[in-house]
Amino acid sequence: MDTASPNEYSLPEPASAEAQNHLGIALAMKGRLDEAIVSFNRAIQLNEGFAAAYSNLANALRGKGRTREAIAVLRRAIELNPEFTAAHNNLGIVLRDAGQLDEAIGAYRRAIEIDPNNADAQCNLGITLSDRDLLDEAIIAYRRAVEIRPDFAEAFNNLGTALKDNAQLEEAVGAFDRAIELNPPYAAAHWNRALTWLLLGDYRRGWAEYEWRLEVPSIVGTRKFDRPRWDGSDPAGKTIFLHPEQGFGDMIQFVRFIPRLIERGAKVILESPPELVRIFHGFGEVLNPGQLIPPHDVHCPLMSLAGIFGVTAESIPAPIPYLKPEPRWVAEWSRRFDSNDDRLRVGLVWGGRGTHSNDRNRSMKLGQFAPLASVAKAAFYSLQKGAASAEAPAPPPGMQLTDWTKELGDFADTAALLQNLDLLITADTAVAHLAGAMGKPVWVLTPAVPDWRWMLEREDSPWYPTMRLFRQKSAGDWPDVLRRVATELAKTAALSSQK
Repeated sequence: MDTASPNEYSLPEPASAEAQNHLGIALAMKGRLDEAIVSFNRAIQLNEGFAAAYSNLANALRGKGRTREAIAVLRRAIELNPEFTAAHNNLGIVLRDAGQLDEAIGAYRRAIEIDPNNADAQCNLGITLSDRDLLDEAIIAYRRAVEIRPDFAEAFNNLGTALKDNAQLEEAVGAFDRAIELNPPYAAAHWNRALTWLLLGDYRRGWAEYEWRLEVPSIVGTRKFDRPRWDGSDPAGKTIFLHPEQGFGDMIQFVRFIPRLIERGAKVILESPPELVRIFHGFGEVLNPGQLIPPHDVHCPLMSLAGIFGVTAESIPAPIPYLKPEPRWVAEWSRRFDSNDDRLRVGLVWGGRGTHSNDRNRSMKLGQFAPLASVAKAAFYSLQKGAASAEAPAPPPGMQLTDWTKELGDFADTAALLQNLDLLITADTAVAHLAGAMGKPVWVLTPAVPDWRWMLEREDSPWYPTMRLFRQKSAGDWPDVLRRVATELAKTAALSSQK
């Protein structure tokens, strides 16, 4: 922790505006933002036309989460000095923080108009254009940033991400390569390269690179362990603590590797989100987060098991089903259904968790499922949880949607209901993994450039034999996907009614 004597960051009164501004900068660099804000305000009181002090004040306000104030202060800086490139660039940053993406783009473009060789503004412009899914324009901005500053590792990483999202995967790998050449321990670039290799089906290189996620706190947190990490050596006789990471779907996908550990003589302790504890019964000793962890010899992140076992697309263990609902709860749900109704029972999920980094591309609105309403031989049931479940009471015209989701407390409850359905049609969500792990027929609707695990072009998945993938043929074209799904659903429902 930084410590300072009471007088280390103080100035004699009266002090000049320039001195107060420099003091504010020093305080901000130490993370003492409240004191920095006081100093910048004093600088402005001493010189009301001090545009740089306004800009610095805005940066400190942003650091405190005071976004609206920061925007107003930056606009004042620009009034004082309309050619102040840094203020325009910083305004773009806080406008993006506020979700005002078009205004942010305008601010960056103005910064670039004043200074065409401002690599930071070009890179920030690319970031916000990517937020707006204007990938071709974002790629141009990133290329300009690295042309101006050839050693700009962050811009090469961002360029790679935009190229990947734009389906230019080999070029994306090249951009990540360059970012890593410039900054070898650049964890985010390694992570992004791993995702691209996995998407391409290059699991050999992908799994090794995937371990870099452990160096990115925003992905796996900063948890510390007092036992060594398992290195893949003989697990016989050892107690292995497996800890969770990332989303529910990731957990469901990767618990399939636990039986392999148990078969090799390991005792497994699995920590799990509470929503998954019951459905993971049988995968060792399953704990809720916060429970006292029993003594163990080694620990391992759950999603590192695939790399340790050297899994390829051809060798994924798939003893389907590996998740099974409790029979008594399946029977309870069975009583809800009309045994004389011969329609195909179809579950629907249209939205994932909004906190997912790519949710805007993978999630849909229930209204987009309107083409399915024309399938007379299908009965629809919502399995949608979370904020998107608010759409369930207003399904598309002609669709009757039964919604029992208020009675679903966790994934074990969802599995029991799902077991009574014939088919699940879903966005790329955790319930897709649940259905696949249960061996239920599941149709997953994916973006043009999907999550890494669905790879490219194929309509099936080596992870889940009962899964079928319906891909966008062009970015954002969900209407075409749903038309194809409706056509296939009509065929499936007609065949089912003939049995």
